[in-house]
Amino acid sequence: MKIQKLLLFLSHFWVLIFSTFHENSYANNLLTKPISVVTEIAPPLQFMNGDKLDGQTTKQVRELLAKAGLEANFQVYPWARAFQNAQSNSNTLIYPIVRTPERESQFEWIGRLLTFKMSIIQLDNDKPKDLQTLQQAKSLKLGLMRNDYAHLLFEKQGFKEGQHFQLASELSQLIALLYSGKIDAMVADLPLLKVMAISQGFAASQLKSVFDIPDQEVDVYLAASKFTDCDIVNKLRQQLN
Repeated sequence: MKIQKLLLFLSHFWVLIFSTFHENSYANNLLTKPISVVTEIAPPLQFMNGDKLDGQTTKQVRELLAKAGLEANFQVYPWARAFQNAQSNSNTLIYPIVRTPERESQFEWIGRLLTFKMSIIQLDNDKPKDLQTLQQAKSLKLGLMRNDYAHLLFEKQGFKEGQHFQLASELSQLIALLYSGKIDAMVADLPLLKVMAISQGFAASQLKSVFDIPDQEVDVYLAASKFTDCDIVNKLRQQLN
């Protein structure tokens, strides 16, 4: 009987040791396993500095990952592709992304990075039209970025692609279209757009806000795909608390 009890004790002991070792190994692997981080080029928030991704929000995300003890591979795509990757791939982070009711269940929201004020912006030398309502913007040919916040907002307000706006995959494309006269206006945060225009060699002084969209100070976040390990999400959230 004593031998049976001893064997039972030893079996429980080794199960406990193995479980603890397995959990510790899993945690250590989690800390060293590379994570994918997807974003777009949008100076000064995200831009290439030589062969390295840099910028205000990029630094925020890098610092957060370092504090959490996590390694990550940063990848740059047009926004629509970055968004798709973050929706469908495991252990994938995306930034800077606007948090909306429609997107709430599509991602794990880690933390706020910045706040933008959305405006309709034209060139001053195009005799810009001061708008009184958002619906009056239907008289303009707008440029919007595919699958971003403004695209979703204007569709909800009854604006139609081809009739009221055209889409591009990157902000830099919209800026070029605006300065070439191929679109009348675009939707963005004015200070951010001025920096981007300068980085592309355009005169930022020509940009003018013709309509500040009401109640559209929007928070942009770092978010994770729904297939991201919950321990990764929790470690990042803890660093923001």
